[in-house]
Amino acid sequence: MLKMKMKEVSQEIRVASQILFVFLAIFSSSSCAKDDQGGDSHLRVTDEFVRLYMEGKPREAIRQTFDRRDFLTTRKQEIELVILNAEQALEKLGKISAFEMAWEQKLSEHVYYVAYQMFTDRFPIYITFFLFKSQDGWVISHFNMNNVRYLLDPVANGADEVPDAVQNLTDAMMQEFVVGNYEDGLEKGFVGAEEILTDTFKSGTRKQMEFLESILGEPTAYELASAERLSSRSIRLVYFLLLESHPLAFEFNFFEKADGTWVIADFNYNDQFKGIVALKP
Repeated sequence: MLKMKMKEVSQEIRVASQILFVFLAIFSSSSCAKDDQGGDSHLRVTDEFVRLYMEGKPREAIRQTFDRRDFLTTRKQEIELVILNAEQALEKLGKISAFEMAWEQKLSEHVYYVAYQMFTDRFPIYITFFLFKSQDGWVISHFNMNNVRYLLDPVANGADEVPDAVQNLTDAMMQEFVVGNYEDGLEKGFVGAEEILTDTFKSGTRKQMEFLESILGEPTAYELASAERLSSRSIRLVYFLLLESHPLAFEFNFFEKADGTWVIADFNYNDQFKGIVALKP
């Protein structure tokens, strides 16, 4: 089943029994750090974001984060709602006294996943970032804040060996995607699973990808982020299709048929990094 996500800026806050939930999903940011000061330049943009929160300046942090392309004008109402809810959340949380980075994962040459803890007098707050190395430097592509520990669960970052037949299918598909040939890519990737390739399926994928390109820019490259061999006949691969301002996560689940042929069983892509948690320890 193909799952395609096209959500714009979304944000939700629920407060119940003094449990705070904050989810913020964004396309990309222009809060960027150049690679002119060593290998940790990708952390400067997240350190600055968290520092502003600690200083009680969520408006400044969020506006910096959304200051990309024309988001500040075309999504003004949504951004103001995010800011309002963030300010209300900080009032309920109390003063943030300190923060520290919990850990980071290098998912590919252009994508990092970074987790922080922010400390209040009541409980720790966890905040995670997907960082993307754009042509202008490192930017925040997505962030998520919550007071529950599951945010610290790692995302898929495996390095298992996979059969050439599996790698060839996904590479053939991504090579077409990176030049905008989405229908051709599907036909090259879904060998052995042609019953899924209806005209509606192919045209729907193409139209949705063209819509995302109109917002996030054209594809420039692709990278393999994770390979997990879940069993002798089941493999999961995660790729990033790098658009000009944001990476799209692509998840491929393969299984081996009784005749030894590897085929795609499930295929997902979205702009908010959903569903790519690690499936293996």
